[in-house]
Amino acid sequence: MTTKRMTIGHLYYESRYQTTEQRAVPFIRIRGRWLKRLGYRIGERIVVEAHGNQLIISRQEGTR
Repeated sequence: MTTKRMTIGHLYYESRYQTTEQRAVPFIRIRGRWLKRLGYRIGERIVVEAHGNQLIISRQEGTR
C-alpha cells in the first residue's frame, strides 16, 4: 500500500447567478511519479467513489 499525506486547499467558484460573489470550495490535487508506478496514465479516465470519510480512486474500465 502506498500512503501519501496531503493538505486540502481551496478554489473559488463563480456564482451561477449574475453576481460578483465567489464561493471557496475544497480542492485536492494529486500528482507525482508514484501515480505512474501505480498504473495511472496521462489522459486516462478515473472514477472517484465516496464511502464515509474515504475517497476511492480507480481507473475507469475501457479507457486505456
